[in-house]
Amino acid sequence: MPLELWRRFIVGQVFNQVYDAFMSQKPYIKYATSYLSVIGEREINSILEAGCGSGLFLQAMQKLGLNPVGMDIDNDILVLAAKRYPGTLVQGDICSYKSDIKWEVIYCPLDVLNYLSRKDLKKAMQNIALLLKTGGLLIFDVHSKRRLKTMQGAFSQETSNEGSYFWSSRSRGRWLSYRIDCKYNNNYETYRLKERIHTIKEIKKAGREAKLKLQEISRAWDRQKVDRKTDRLLFVFTRES
Repeated sequence: MPLELWRRFIVGQVFNQVYDAFMSQKPYIKYATSYLSVIGEREINSILEAGCGSGLFLQAMQKLGLNPVGMDIDNDILVLAAKRYPGTLVQGDICSYKSDIKWEVIYCPLDVLNYLSRKDLKKAMQNIALLLKTGGLLIFDVHSKRRLKTMQGAFSQETSNEGSYFWSSRSRGRWLSYRIDCKYNNNYETYRLKERIHTIKEIKKAGREAKLKLQEISRAWDRQKVDRKTDRLLFVFTRES
């Protein structure tokens, strides 16, 4: 197969494997515990993780006693998720996913909403509002504007026995662009990724337009007061009616 056709055929697959291998080393129990502290003592019978990726957050939630339904737009990444999470997984787009279930909690962990444009952020929050029960919670974390400064011209390389990746980033306006050269089991791929760093004002407005009430903005992962050094923000909205 010609190189260019081969690369198009596997685009995303090598990245998914590398992403899963290296992200599995992160402290997901810590992340999930922070989300559970928002939920508190309420009894939850329906919980959806929108943007579940390879299931690492789902796995942590299960270890802490919950069994969310996992949803992601990428079928290939759901195949990886199914290998570590025995619960329900569905394919869907956060901006348009429909369900007969009205959820008590919907959460979007680890930058899910950063991968949406400003327009799609509004669509996603409006769609999520339709999926929530009255009194239901929307919980998500996103990068703060400090990320734009720290990631301009940044780069990093990581290696393991199975694979490696090198990424570099640059910022333009409120967008961060990443080039990721990755290798996994002798397969290679160059993957490109973009994040939009939404302002607090934009997120508040999107919530209001979706008829969601802002309950909390805090520092992830300890839910302390936001300051100028805060790199990641935790938002909590509720649907009142």
